[in-house]
Amino acid sequence: MRSQEDEYFGELCDKIANERLTTMDMSVLESRCDIPCPGELDHESFKNGKIMILCLENNRIEELNQAYLHGLNKESKIYQFKSEDRFVHLSENVGEVELSYTETGNLASVLELKIDTPVILTKNISKIDGLLNGKRGYVHEIDDKNNIIWVEFYEAGIGSIARYRAKFQPKNASKTAVPIY
Repeated sequence: MRSQEDEYFGELCDKIANERLTTMDMSVLESRCDIPCPGELDHESFKNGKIMILCLENNRIEELNQAYLHGLNKESKIYQFKSEDRFVHLSENVGEVELSYTETGNLASVLELKIDTPVILTKNISKIDGLLNGKRGYVHEIDDKNNIIWVEFYEAGIGSIARYRAKFQPKNASKTAVPIY
């Protein structure tokens, strides 16, 4: 677990991203595995971005995502979104193709979400609007009729242009929810 006050662990995360881990770094990381963190099972901590779990393997990420999705906020409906890749200039339909996480850039082919689920953008949507890869928030509302996921981002000011241009508004009033199509 990473704490905002834990500068050393933040540096370790940077080393992971830059592939500069030493043997000592690996020992420190391994010593932090499977140690319960205060508030780890508190849905509000995840929703508000105070807790994030780092995993090295995709199957472990999927396992944890499913456990938290189904275990927390049990009253909320689960929505499924299936990825759809489009090919340009093909003479025939290729149909459904199963791809590994490596082939999809570590993205799942089916995304399951529900209200209050923490989310992270995995691509730049609008640089000028602050909708950038890595921005985190949580699902405020899902409009399955219009295929909109309304996201409350942790940082102020993100998505103000998208909100202004939105053709629809969330049913549950919010001045800061951003439509993600």
